[in-house]
Amino acid sequence: MWGGESTKEKRDNMVDEIVEHFDGVAAKKQTPEATDLEDLLLDIMDEDFNISLEDQSEKEVAKILITIYGECRAGNFSTVDKLADERDAREARGAESTSVQKSQAGGNFAAAGQESDGEFSATDDESDSDAMDED
Repeated sequence: MWGGESTKEKRDNMVDEIVEHFDGVAAKKQTPEATDLEDLLLDIMDEDFNISLEDQSEKEVAKILITIYGECRAGNFSTVDKLADERDAREARGAESTSVQKSQAGGNFAAAGQESDGEFSATDDESDSDAMDED
């Protein structure tokens, strides 16, 4: 995990900082500026997670957040609802995966996808890549 043992706390703090940024913009009756949000995202990732973004992803994330902000101000929550549904589906898949891993911990290698000759089946490779995509 990027934030170490306090990743969830750091994530929550990041959310709070972003919400505070938008609250400040709204209080001043201004339009949010992508560059201000990009700078905030870069600072958070660097200071809290020791991550230096070099792929310009802060620009994409800032653009998405500004779009969501505008939609919500207009009473349109469809993007937020879609993202929440995607998160819930990811969490459900993670819970299913964790349950399967726990049941396999009893030493039943065949159930874990290992063939009797010691080789892993293709389905394990696919599930491993799905798990990596979720991180």
